[in-house]
Parts: sequence; structure tokens; C-alpha cells
Amino acid sequence: MAQIKGFFFDQDGVIIDTEKDGHRVAFNRTFKDFGFDFEWSVEDYHGLLQVAGGKERMRHYLHNVGFGKAVDPSQEDDLIKNMHQHKTKLFVHLLESNELPLRPGIQRMMLEINRLGLALGVCTTSSQHSAQAVTQIMLSDIRFDLVLAGDVVSKKK
Repeated sequence: MAQIKGFFFDQDGVIIDTEKDGHRVAFNRTFKDFGFDFEWSVEDYHGLLQVAGGKERMRHYLHNVGFGKAVDPSQEDDLIKNMHQHKTKLFVHLLESNELPLRPGIQRMMLEINRLGLALGVCTTSSQHSAQAVTQIMLSDIRFDLVLAGDVVSKKK
């Protein structure tokens, strides 16, 4: 029988419950900050979670529902990129201000994994900035062997 050598955790929803009250809130604040007059409801966002990645979700929503006003196709890539960077800053602020607590037991479990000398990693479609806020700030007492974020790999999970 094979021996366990390591653990890999997803970030959003596993390490920290970020989707409903973190990413969704940051997206909605971003839409407002960029002059758009719509919000993603909890139900909307639940459906959008079928699309992996924040930039991809915004693009999907733009193409299938729209942002409520015209977006010049030649400016779409820059708009999505800039909106996502802004959203990430807002999301990281939510993390750094401890508005989003860790899931119960996750820190204790990771400390035990470290104590046992097993490999520990995080794989997330979130940005590297978001992953670093969680792993380096919220879980600063944990040793991670690997942190893979959505914007540093060529193919997301």
C-alpha cells in the first residue's frame, strides 16, 4: 500500500470560504468602481463558478449577459485585465483585514502536516497575489512546499 507523501489543498472554499462573501463582493465593488450598474447575486455567482478563473468569468458574463453598456471589443482585453487587477486588490484587502476567516480546523491540520514532514501545497485558480495573501499572511506559521496560482500556469485546473 502506498504511503501518503503530501497534501494539496484548493484555496477558495477549502482553506477559506471566499466565494460568496469574498470574490463576489470584490467583483461587485469593482463593477461599481468601473462605472457599471449591475451586481452578481449569490445565485448568479453560483452559476458563474462553473467557469474557472475570474477573468474568464467576467468575459463569459460580458459575452452572454453584458455589462449594461457597450464595451468596445478592441478594449475588452485591457478592460478585463484592469478590472481583474482591481478586484484582486479589493479581495486581498478583505483577506488582510481578516474579514474572511479560515475554515475551521484548516490551520491545525496544516500544522500537523508540517509536523509530520509531509509535503504541503496549494493549487488555486485565484491570482498569485491572492494566494500569497492567504499563504504568507493568514497562514504565515505554515510551511508550504508549493503554491500554484491561476495566473502562473498555462492551463488552469
